[in-house]
Order: sequence, then C-alpha cells, then structure tokens
Amino acid sequence: MPKILFLQGANMEFLGIREPEKYGKTTADELDQMVRDYAAAKGFEVEIYYTNVEGHAIDKLFAAHRQDYDGVVMNPGGMCYAGYALRDCIRGIKVPVIEVHMTNHYDRGIHSISAQACKGVFMGVGIQTYMRAFDALLEMFKAK
Repeated sequence: MPKILFLQGANMEFLGIREPEKYGKTTADELDQMVRDYAAAKGFEVEIYYTNVEGHAIDKLFAAHRQDYDGVVMNPGGMCYAGYALRDCIRGIKVPVIEVHMTNHYDRGIHSISAQACKGVFMGVGIQTYMRAFDALLEMFKAK
C-alpha cells in the first residue's frame, strides 16, 4: 500500500475561514476527512501534516525521505513565494512531490519558487486539485 504525505503549508489551516471567495468554504478539518476517505477508497495510506513554518515543512520532507514515503502532495501556501530552501530540499530528496494550489496562480500573478523542483503542479480547480494530485502520484507508482 503506497504511503503518501499530505503536507499543508502556510495559512492552509484556515481553509474555509480565510478568503472563502478565493478558496471556498471547505474547512481544513473537512478537507482532511475528504483526503482520508479518498485514501481509503483508492488504497493508499496518508499522513496529514500542517505547518506555518518553512523549516518544519523541510524537516517533514526530509523525514518522508528517510521513512521511505512513496510520495508527497504539498500545498506550500504562502511558502511558495520565496521558498528557496523548500525548493532545494525537494530537489535533494528521492520522494516525488506534487505541488497543489486551489487557485490559478497565473490568474493572480503569483510565481511558485518551490514548484520548480516538483514532479508536477496542479492548480486552479479548488478542493478537487488535491484529489487530482493524489491520482497523479498513484499513476506514477503504477508506471514504475
């Protein structure tokens, strides 16, 4: 059974509260339950981790590398704008990382530094962005 880390970065714990006109009304707790249900239905194990600190996200990614996780779905949130250390960490680990964003960054003029090191990026389809990223990782595992 594949083991995937679901890493939520800066400000993501305030889903459903912070700017619902951009990010929707689904709360972090509701998203976590959706992810757990999706994992059960698709046959993968998931660990959910939230942090507002880039260093903690880096530590968690290194731990995923050391603990032989199969992949990471990560929404770095506000860490993506200047996340050079996060980007370098992703480049240095063997675990494939898929970056996700609920909104379309191109529409908002945002550039993600961390995305440069990721295997793929999904954005702009709201809460379903996460499920598409999990599906992409699962397809990557099948292709190996």
